[in-house]
Amino acid sequence: EELFRDTPLAAWYAARRHRWEPYVLPVLSDASRIALMWKFGGIYLDTDFIVLRNLQNLTNTLGTQSRYVLNGAFLAFDRHHEFMALCMRDFVAHYNGWIWGHQGPQLLTRVFKKWCSIRSLDDSHACRGVTALPSEAFYPIPWQDWRRYFQEVSPEELQRLLKVTYAVHVWNKKSQGTRLEATSRALLAQLQARYCPTTHEAMKMYS
Repeated sequence: EELFRDTPLAAWYAARRHRWEPYVLPVLSDASRIALMWKFGGIYLDTDFIVLRNLQNLTNTLGTQSRYVLNGAFLAFDRHHEFMALCMRDFVAHYNGWIWGHQGPQLLTRVFKKWCSIRSLDDSHACRGVTALPSEAFYPIPWQDWRRYFQEVSPEELQRLLKVTYAVHVWNKKSQGTRLEATSRALLAQLQARYCPTTHEAMKMYS
């Protein structure tokens, strides 16, 4: 409640406690991240990311998931940025908690198109100080192909795949429960070995 106070989301949050919806937690997560960006600014990442590069030079930036939709798993914005204010207003004005992604990726896509006065994401990837980086930046492997993270890959292919990637989203909603051999040449195992060495060493004890 404190997070949403003095924002357009306050009344929505107060009312939502009195109705049932199928995607309560994802929608609450969507609301929380845009409120956090508005109130404090900084960098937001979902917990199923592996960071490959320094992100501090990214400002007022989000990532393109595909040619049709943006994704809020990574956000980097200045405090009180008008784009986030517009996101909060759109969240309430076009609220629909019954459609998966409507308050998250679809919202960011709607707002970005309005912000840039475009009809398609193909028309612009940056305008009025806000940048939507290409899918390779954060989503080099589409969610439909999440199993690729558990398949073997050569070091050369890994290098090519991640040439322009800042952080890798591993689609935990899909991949959770999938067994990974920490000592294998699977893409995810190699990423963990290189960028999460402490966790990787701990995982090897249980492989």
